[in-house]
Parts: sequence; C-alpha cells; structure tokens
Amino acid sequence: MDMSTLLLPETVSEKLIYMSKNSDLSLYLFLLTNLKIVLYKYNNISNFAVGSPIYNTQNHKTFSNKFVALVDKLEEGDSFKDYLLKIRETTINAYDNQEYSLNDIIRELIDSEIIKEQNLFKVVCLLANIHDKAIIDNYKNDLIVKFTRNEKNIELNILYNKDLFSNETIELFINRYIYVLEQTINNPSENIENISILSQEEKEKILKYF
Repeated sequence: MDMSTLLLPETVSEKLIYMSKNSDLSLYLFLLTNLKIVLYKYNNISNFAVGSPIYNTQNHKTFSNKFVALVDKLEEGDSFKDYLLKIRETTINAYDNQEYSLNDIIRELIDSEIIKEQNLFKVVCLLANIHDKAIIDNYKNDLIVKFTRNEKNIELNILYNKDLFSNETIELFINRYIYVLEQTINNPSENIENISILSQEEKEKILKYF
C-alpha cells in the first residue's frame, strides 16, 4: 500500500469543524457522505458498501469485529442533507450493533463459507479521533481513506493499492473529493445529481482536448 497525504484547505477545515459543532462523529459523517458521493460519481453505484472501523468504546478491543459495513441507498432526487441523514442512521445503527459478529451476520444472509472482512470492503473510511487507527495496520484492500482532526485543520491520508491505482489517479481523486466538499459545505441542500466532481478548469481542459 502506498500513501498520499495532505491537509484540507484551511477554509474547508474550519467550516467543517464549525458545522460539526466540535462533534467528531458528526464530522466523520460529513466526510463519509462526501466520500460516498464521489464514489457514486465515479462508479454510478447507488449503494456502494464502505467499511468503517468499529467505534471506539471502553470495551471495543474485546469485540470480534474490526469493521462494520455501511451500505446506504442513494435515491433519485436526494439532496446532500437527505443523504447525510440516511448515512447518519445507518452508521449509528451499525455502531450500536458492532459487538455482533460480522461473519455470523453474513452467514445468515449468504449461503457461503466464512468471508473475511477484507474481502467485503474495497474502500474503508475512518476518522482517527473516533476509530482505532491501529486496526488498519497491515490491512490491505483497494483504498483506505483516513482523516485526522487536529485543532484547526483536518489531515487526509489515502492508502491505496499501487497495483490498481497510480499516484496521479489518487491525486486526481483527492482534488475531486475536495471540490465536492467545497460544494456541499456551501450548499447542503443541493441535489446530489447537481453536484459535480469536475471543476470548471477540468471541464475546460476536457472540452479543449476534444
């Protein structure tokens, strides 16, 4: 796994921290929702599964699970705020039940052998302030998106499978993620279909090329 690291733009970080009212869980939900929007724009999959490390609690290290599955259905006409509320409900419900074995749940739903957690999630998203970041040590999948909230800024680390992605591809992904963030923090009521991952500069380059 290779890694790309940067700080989110200062104005974006400040507004995210302000909008989350100093709640790390609220901040995570906002960051996660934006990530899912970008994944939807890339893949056109409306119920993309993202893995989350279990929520830090006093006894979380005794749980058999390391991750929970977050799957939400993006409906036509959903605004960012609509989707955020769906993801909030799904995530809180997953954390409330994180002590239950994920493999047991899978066996109840799918007639198959035990499925390893790392085969379930192509993408994992975590916020180091509320998740045990040691969980992702030596963990290998396609993409791990890790955020860390510091006093005045938010750091983004993306660990990626270098056999699947080039550094240039990841840099482009990051730029598009930030562009989506800028749109949603300025207009949370915007319909997701109207949110673009292509900046005006990118659009002009594409038009010029063709």
